[in-house]
Amino acid sequence: MKEIPFNKVELLVKRQNEHITIFNNGTAEQYANFLQEEIDELKEVIEKKEFEQIELESEIGDVLYLLIRLSQITGVDLIEAVLSKVARNFKKYKGKETREQARQDWGDKDHEYLDTWVKSFREKQAKIESTKVEMVYSYLSQKS
Repeated sequence: MKEIPFNKVELLVKRQNEHITIFNNGTAEQYANFLQEEIDELKEVIEKKEFEQIELESEIGDVLYLLIRLSQITGVDLIEAVLSKVARNFKKYKGKETREQARQDWGDKDHEYLDTWVKSFREKQAKIESTKVEMVYSYLSQKS
């Protein structure tokens, strides 16, 4: 299957909702409830042990679709959220054998500590990106 950038998938979901308005109105709590229903259906498919791939794809699609809609109505950037989670996991779980071990080793460190670490990580990434843009601009300016 051809890869589609995630931002195009998000845009497709947004545009679809211009024509299919059933998911346009609702609160974050309602979307969270829809999402839970779909996660329960996904779990049912997986628990069957023997299932058709199309069943799994359908349920994963439902979950992802509603997650995209939830992020759109709450203003959460899914890519930023995932990058933040990856950074948190790296900091919290690197070198651990189990989640339980990580929780035990983590001790009294809280989410504020992780939030500070992730904020610092994002700032470093932004500086790197800014430097890349400046380098490209400088290169293009020299070519003119």
